[in-house]
Amino acid sequence: MIRKCVIAMFMLLSCYSTISAQFKDCPDQIAKALEAVSKLCDGIGRNEVCYGNSQVVAEARPDVKNLLFEKPGQIEKFQRIQSLHFSGLDNKTGVWGIALMSLQANIANTLPGQNVKILIFGAVQIQGDAKADKSIHSLYFQSALNTTSCNDAPPNGILVQTPEGVKKVQFSVNDVQIELGSTIFMQAQPATATTPGQYTISVLEGHALLTAAGQTLYVPAGAEGIVPLDTQGRASGTPVLGYYRDSEVAHLPVSVLPKSIQITPSVVDAIGIGTDVTSSNVPDVGIWNYGYKLISSCAGWNLPPDLSGKVRITFSTDRSSFALNTDTYQRVSEGVYVRNAPYKDAVWLYTLRFTSATAFEGKITAWWAQDKCVPVYTVTGSQ
Repeated sequence: MIRKCVIAMFMLLSCYSTISAQFKDCPDQIAKALEAVSKLCDGIGRNEVCYGNSQVVAEARPDVKNLLFEKPGQIEKFQRIQSLHFSGLDNKTGVWGIALMSLQANIANTLPGQNVKILIFGAVQIQGDAKADKSIHSLYFQSALNTTSCNDAPPNGILVQTPEGVKKVQFSVNDVQIELGSTIFMQAQPATATTPGQYTISVLEGHALLTAAGQTLYVPAGAEGIVPLDTQGRASGTPVLGYYRDSEVAHLPVSVLPKSIQITPSVVDAIGIGTDVTSSNVPDVGIWNYGYKLISSCAGWNLPPDLSGKVRITFSTDRSSFALNTDTYQRVSEGVYVRNAPYKDAVWLYTLRFTSATAFEGKITAWWAQDKCVPVYTVTGSQ
């Protein structure tokens, strides 16, 4: 009996050691795969896709013969490919499907070498549509939620980066019109019989304008746009503003992209943790002193630079939101509330953090489409 227990314990420890080794090796596997992609795909040209790391399965368009896209390092014209299917990260085998695309989008032919770079990795399926002039004007994709046990693995999805010096690029993904001069990360899960579909565009630097169902949303760096999807993975509603967390984007492989960037801290995490607002420390309804002050402006911006006065704040029963007069703020973390709304030809992002039960502070950022500038205000409040 003792001998059996010793054997069982040995097998358990061996299993634990193997699993621990797999977890330990995971960051190295990821680093080696990304290094290989950088080397193998260095010479990629316009409207081409490079097989970066196994496993990627390509389906040729019906009129295409002899498609060569079966192993890392092979490069094909994207117009010859009907769809691409990528394998998610398997830290036991090292399989992790990666490909790099260099697409023209709507950038003029007079700008040689100026292409949108698209890095696809993990469990993703993607297909594209090409115009007669062979430029890419729309993509459709879906990505699976992460199931790997590797904590250092980036989530399945797509990184998109516009070229240096190009301020505006327009293209369509999942029937959402995107205008950007920046770097974004995209994930998409179509709706099912039991769960709603969601397309998420996280803006890592710069900004993006998203248009779906006739409505345009400005998304600043540190935030994300969220668009509902139908069962076919196509936009089925208007975009709304959301907020990624720093931990969700910390491992994205931005080093493979041509332009070096620092991922912008989350709009929410950058605020910090506030004082939790409960019914025991803050009344459901109260009159507060409120004021804002303009700290960064631009030519032609003529809204009042400063404002102060009294406002009425009414909390919801569960404290998940409050109304400042008639404007609704949503809780995003402890003591932190945000609001996004259009006003006076601008889109405004309001962030408020309660520093105590009787005071809050925050910032208002306005995206002014007329001059493409961003006025900023500081906000204070007290009882």
